[in-house]
Amino acid sequence: IDIDYFYQKKSLKILNSTSNILCVGRVCEGKGQADVIKALAILKEKYNLTPQLYIAGIYTDEYKDSILIPANKRNIGCNIHFMGQVNDIKNLYKKMGILCMSSHKEAFGRATIEAMLSGLLVVGANSGGTAEIIKSKKTGYLYEAGNAEELANRLAYIFQNLDEAFDIALNGQKYAKEHYDAERNAREIYELYKSLFG
Repeated sequence: IDIDYFYQKKSLKILNSTSNILCVGRVCEGKGQADVIKALAILKEKYNLTPQLYIAGIYTDEYKDSILIPANKRNIGCNIHFMGQVNDIKNLYKKMGILCMSSHKEAFGRATIEAMLSGLLVVGANSGGTAEIIKSKKTGYLYEAGNAEELANRLAYIFQNLDEAFDIALNGQKYAKEHYDAERNAREIYELYKSLFG
C-alpha cells in the first residue's frame, strides 16, 4: 500500500457518539452490508445510538432495495447512504470515523489497510484476511462474521469508550504503516527471489 498517499492524522473528534461508519466494496450478500444495516437497527433499539452508515461500492437497485427493507421497517433508512463507486476514496476516508469490514470471506483486505492508514478505527468480521490484519482490541475490533448482534454490541462499546477506541485506531494506523508499506513489500519479495535463484 502507498503509505504516503493514505496516511493522514486524525483528531479524537472524528470518533464520537454519532461517528460516520463506512463500508467499502461491491454491495452483495458476501460483503455483509446487510449485517451492518441490521446492527444499526439493533444499535438504535437497544442503545439509542443512530450513527450514519455510508456504503461505497457498485450495487444493483434490486439488492439495495432488498437490504433496505428491514432498515425502513425499523426507521433507520434515513441513516443509510448508498454512494455507488467512489473514485476519490482518500477524501472519503477523511470524513469517516469507523470502517466496518463486514465481508464474510475477505481475501487480502486492501481497503482495511487503507482505512487503518487513514486513521479510521476498523471493526471487522473475524474471517479471511481481515482476521489476519486486525489484532482485536489492539489494532481494531473483530466480531463473528454474519453476527449482527455482536457487531452492534462492538459498535456500542466503541461509542461508550471513545478514548480507548481512539488509541486503538492510532495503534492500527501505526501497525499498518510498519507492516504494509509497498516499498518494504517489494524489497522483501526481491530478497526472496535472490535467495531462491542465488
